[in-house]
Parts: sequence; structure tokens; C-alpha cells
Amino acid sequence: MKILCTSIDLPGHLDWGGYLTTAVALRRRGHDVCWGSGVRVEASVQRSDLDFVWLSTAGWRHHMPPLSADLSTAAREQVRRERALAVWLSPEPVLQALAELEVIAAEFRPDVVLVEPFMAAGVLLAEKLALPLAVVGRPALPLTKSAGVATERIAALCKAAGVVGDYWDLSRGMPRSPHLH
Repeated sequence: MKILCTSIDLPGHLDWGGYLTTAVALRRRGHDVCWGSGVRVEASVQRSDLDFVWLSTAGWRHHMPPLSADLSTAAREQVRRERALAVWLSPEPVLQALAELEVIAAEFRPDVVLVEPFMAAGVLLAEKLALPLAVVGRPALPLTKSAGVATERIAALCKAAGVVGDYWDLSRGMPRSPHLH
């Protein structure tokens, strides 16, 4: 089986739910595993003896301007929530990562896509190519509150990517595998 693993390029996200360890175990069992992400995790993935494909962006915005010092506590909290969504679900980097993953997928021809919960481009890729999706590292928890603005951002990304959004749980604002949950 050909498995395309994708993650944002933050080293801590390699370890979610044993993600990197799972990919290594799949390789040892004879599966063809390829990992697509950014330069910040390249060395860690390659040290694990997995094939690595470099993405110029993994869809994650690393640099945000500092918060204004004159914000009230409530305003600061609101801006922090909005910034968290902007880091994760900004159309330009996510769609650029999706385009790069489409090129990789055309060559690698994966049977399944694995993602960690914040790799939006990998989720969009799986849906666009009608491939099974496995979301690694975050348990399917009961709904505690509405996803709010995340739902709007995800819907806009799905529209821009030309997919319906079947690989997302819009009530939670998180990726959801229609095949594996």
C-alpha cells in the first residue's frame, strides 16, 4: 500500500498520537510511505528512514504580527482566537500546499492519505482525489462548543479547493475521515 503522510512543519506535530512512529511501523511492514511537509521537520522524518518530499509551505502561517499592547482582556482573547484560525486556515498557504501535494500525489499515487489535525491541505487533497483519509493524533471527542468562525473558513477553503467538505466535521471545525472514524 502507498501511504502519503502529511503534517504541518512543526516538530511537535510529528508526535501526535505516535504519528511518526506509526509511519515508521507501516514502512517496516512493507508499505511504501512518503511524508510531505516543510523544512522544519525534514531532518526528523529523514532520520526515521522515511522518504520526505519538501513542501514550500505546509499551509501553516508561522509569522503573525504581535498583538497590540492596548487591547482589553476580552479583545485580546478574541484577537488570539482569530489569529489561531488565521495561522491554521488561511487560504493562500493552504491552497498553495494543496497544489504542491497534488503534484506529489500525481507522481506517488497514494492509496491513502494520513494527516495530523492541523494539516488542512492534506485533508483537502484526500477529498479531492477521493482517497481514504486517516486523521492521526486527536481523539474524536464529544462536541463541547460550536466551531464558529472556523466553519466559515473551512467552507471557504473547501469551495476554493473544489470539494464539498465531506472530509470535515464542520460542527467541530476539525478534519474527519468518512472512512475511519
